[in-house]
Amino acid sequence: MAHRGLHAAENLCRGILVAACLSLPLAGTASDRPNSGLFLMDEMGWRNVGIVGNPYVEPPNIDCLKKQGLVSAQTISTAPNCAPARACPRLRQVDSHPR
Repeated sequence: MAHRGLHAAENLCRGILVAACLSLPLAGTASDRPNSGLFLMDEMGWRNVGIVGNPYVEPPNIDCLKKQGLVSAQTISTAPNCAPARACPRLRQVDSHPR
């Protein structure tokens, strides 16, 4: 029974996220709003994409975003599960910050 409730909560969160993303163009024009985005990748290893030096995986869209923007290489979660990584952007807190 709890498993079904978990799926309902996940679907609700996804629906809220989609609604928020769809309403972003209504928030303002490019001249008065900064152009930013947050990509949160769950269960992805550090060297699983080409932008960090993996010669075998070359996703063209991620590489294009890297060339045009900023990549933060010091934002990792050291927790053994994905919950802190998912919660940190919402709570504006980090569980660790390696130096």
